[in-house]
Amino acid sequence: MSVRLGISGTALMLLLVLSLSPPPASARAVHGWIDDCAWSHSIRMDPDGQGRSIKLHDVFGARDLRPASTVASMRAGGTTCPAADTAGYWAPALFKNGHRVLPKGSGIRNQVYYRDDNLRARTTVRAFPPGMEITAGNPHAATASGNPELGSEVYWGCSNDTPGGTKHTHPISCRTGIISLHVGFPNCWDGLHVSMTKTPNAVVYPHDGRCPSTHAVALPRVIERWEYPVGTRSRHIRLSTGPTFTAYGGFWNTWKQRALRKLVTTCLNGNRNCGVFGR
Repeated sequence: MSVRLGISGTALMLLLVLSLSPPPASARAVHGWIDDCAWSHSIRMDPDGQGRSIKLHDVFGARDLRPASTVASMRAGGTTCPAADTAGYWAPALFKNGHRVLPKGSGIRNQVYYRDDNLRARTTVRAFPPGMEITAGNPHAATASGNPELGSEVYWGCSNDTPGGTKHTHPISCRTGIISLHVGFPNCWDGLHVSMTKTPNAVVYPHDGRCPSTHAVALPRVIERWEYPVGTRSRHIRLSTGPTFTAYGGFWNTWKQRALRKLVTTCLNGNRNCGVFGR
């Protein structure tokens, strides 16, 4: 189902290009863009669609994300991201000493990065197809080793970034009083299946910057970065899915598709650092 926009397609494309803020000179080698996406709401959902458990999750971006949502309802329902990004992003709810800690408040900045820095130079990136759903991390891990991406693609840090770039497997104490959860998604697609909840191997991580022949379609690299005001001591923290080693994230592409394709062409395939989208 298509969504009718209030302005012409040509005008929308012009606004998209003009709204890409110029990055600082020191960062021009980084290709892609960043979305500021505030916490939207919380819902109970099944982490992997297998009917094993229903857990509380925090949602960023699409205000309509709920079990009965469709691509059309997500696009029409509004967003906490820039207007064209009506996609849904989520992570398990976080608790400290048994009390809920929402990813919002003074000093909190939640962001989604769109990059191609895990792919070799001159790799052509394709926009996610409408309705694609990707997950990263293992919400059912029984041990830290049961979440293979922990400490690499899924990791904890501080709001002012971890000194030395260390990717921690558990929350650390931060002098800012704000911890961060980073979730990096796989971005090599088999070109057939659009839901990792139904086909877990539909999207995989590249190896040495290359997508395998079985998953030859390169997609944007999505990295979610959420912040939580837990105080300066990060003890007794759990997630709705269990211990902090069950950290994971989800992404559902319900972007306004023409806008997404334009950003992929301009910023990723155009080798441009487009900065923070919408500024």
